[in-house]
Amino acid sequence: MNNRSTVYGKHVGSIRKLKDFSSAHHLPGEFNDTTDAFVQKVGMADLENLASEILDTQRKLFNLKRIDYSMETQFGRVVVETPQVTFSVSIALNPIALKQYVITTEVTELKADTPESQALLLDSLSAYCSILSIEAENPIPVEETIDAIEAVDALRPILEYPSDASRCTLKFDSLNLTLEIDSQNLVLEPIIPMGLSDFMKKAQQALEQLSDSNSSFAFSLFA
Repeated sequence: MNNRSTVYGKHVGSIRKLKDFSSAHHLPGEFNDTTDAFVQKVGMADLENLASEILDTQRKLFNLKRIDYSMETQFGRVVVETPQVTFSVSIALNPIALKQYVITTEVTELKADTPESQALLLDSLSAYCSILSIEAENPIPVEETIDAIEAVDALRPILEYPSDASRCTLKFDSLNLTLEIDSQNLVLEPIIPMGLSDFMKKAQQALEQLSDSNSSFAFSLFA
């Protein structure tokens, strides 16, 4: 099954603290395209600094030359690609707290060529990302998935779902993570953050347990 993996994290802060916000500006009074664009505009310097901070760590870790990486600045977003990782940082107005911004860091490709390099890479991203989302190529049959999970004695006690069976959640205490499934996505999140390297290993183990419960449920990380 083809799927799209993304490791991401979100940081929330005061719009007043953004570098290009000044006393002449007014805080948004509602959420719309105009106020969102305003936050994207005054937050660009902060985004570029964050992208550079993450990239500088990659340059030192992997001894990168200037020709080895690219940084593309878009409106409200910066995209960086290196031989080991592709990531982006973006900013938006917080729709539920209009005095705040939300910066999202997303990793869409992990390309380290050895387990040691992979561990170094993941550790270097732990401060920015902690959640794994896997987008399914085709709709996930949630009801069938729940039935298959309930047939496994080891998984049934950690399964929860609403009466309409539109989604379900498994809490893997032994793996320190929760896994939520809906018709389009799997979202895995650590119960207590212990770093990305540890989390990704545990996430793979959780996916393998699900695959054992249902042979058609064949998700993998960054496939």
